[in-house]
Amino acid sequence: VSLTGIGNEFARFAFNGLTYRPQHGIRYQDDNLRIVGAAWTEFGLTYSHLLAAHDFSLFSAGITAKYLIAHAGAGIGFDALDYTVIDTARAVVHDASGLYGLATPGMNVGNGFGCDLGVVYERTLDEADGYIPHRSNGGCDMMPYRYRIGVSLIDLGGMRFAQAMAGTFDASTASFPNYTAIHTNGETGIDSLISASLSSFTRTDDLRIGLPTAIAFQYDQRIIDRVYVAADVVQNLAPFTSLRLRRTNSVAVVPRFEMERIEVALPVVVHEYDLRKPSFGLMLRLNNLVLGSDNLFSLITRSPLYGADLYFRLKWTIFRSPVCRGKKKAKHRAGDGNALPCSVPE
Repeated sequence: VSLTGIGNEFARFAFNGLTYRPQHGIRYQDDNLRIVGAAWTEFGLTYSHLLAAHDFSLFSAGITAKYLIAHAGAGIGFDALDYTVIDTARAVVHDASGLYGLATPGMNVGNGFGCDLGVVYERTLDEADGYIPHRSNGGCDMMPYRYRIGVSLIDLGGMRFAQAMAGTFDASTASFPNYTAIHTNGETGIDSLISASLSSFTRTDDLRIGLPTAIAFQYDQRIIDRVYVAADVVQNLAPFTSLRLRRTNSVAVVPRFEMERIEVALPVVVHEYDLRKPSFGLMLRLNNLVLGSDNLFSLITRSPLYGADLYFRLKWTIFRSPVCRGKKKAKHRAGDGNALPCSVPE
């Protein structure tokens, strides 16, 4: 769920209800307001490749293609919203334009596609000429690096919901003489309320919700052996002209201690570039299990709450390729020293 363009007054009404007297009789205007939510399952296939290994440089790229199965989706977007809550019973919408859509939740109520794209440059500690990942001539270990720079596009794509209740409205006006008496019954009731209350209404059954597209920049610096500091910037790219989920803008500095089967990181994250509210977290990785939080203090203190998260991951990692484990014979490639006979001059 993402909420974008919410004004302070709109937020107070949402928290306190329309009966919040200090804001009665005042005309408010909110532009580019979006409230969008969706739930889905995705199946992805990732392919990455080392494009170049030369001198002390490695350059690689990867792509993940995803198929999406939608389970629920809803959203409303106001390009313009001009309204007044007159008192504890009456309200009027002077001007409203935008779009909305609702899809009944289910196991498969829509589908879509998405992808991630990324490139990485590494400045290595050793010469990288002829380096091939996961081959015995490279010592079967990852090439150690001095620093690493990456750029990626995240969550390109979206979902289309079948049999949705949707529509657009433009320059609409509505008067509610007794908004306390309004009761909606599910998706059908909400759709009927919007279509009956707003003029210049156009119905459509085409509801599309975009993924939270963003661009990400990463920089990772080796300090000493097994100690690194990373810097990450994530910038939202979701436009205001559609129903697209919005990813939070963030800047993070992440010192970490990393071994093959153990890792500890201490992320410091700033959301929406607001330096007044940094969050501090902790991440632990034990072999294939990851557990962490980017906002640990919100879970253990009573300080003002601006956000909270908790995440875990369980995966199966192949730490050694079959060649390096001796279960598969290496194939000779041009420029590769694998399986070549050695000659010693007498």
